[in-house]
Amino acid sequence: MDEGIFLGYATNSNAYRVYNKRLMIVEEFMRVVFDEINLMLQDQRSKNADDEDMLMEKQLVAVNQSTEKEN
Repeated sequence: MDEGIFLGYATNSNAYRVYNKRLMIVEEFMRVVFDEINLMLQDQRSKNADDEDMLMEKQLVAVNQSTEKEN
């Protein structure tokens, strides 16, 4: 089973249009399995990473400000 990206619906049939990541082509399928759980986990991980990046930036700014006051 290949992993793909849902693009929408076919215009001439009741099929799904999917970009196949491995073959790098657009295909049409009548039956697909949507892995929404994995997508939600990836989304949560990216939000957590963004929060950590923002916290790190704030810490760096605080460190820079404190060193400037010392000089």
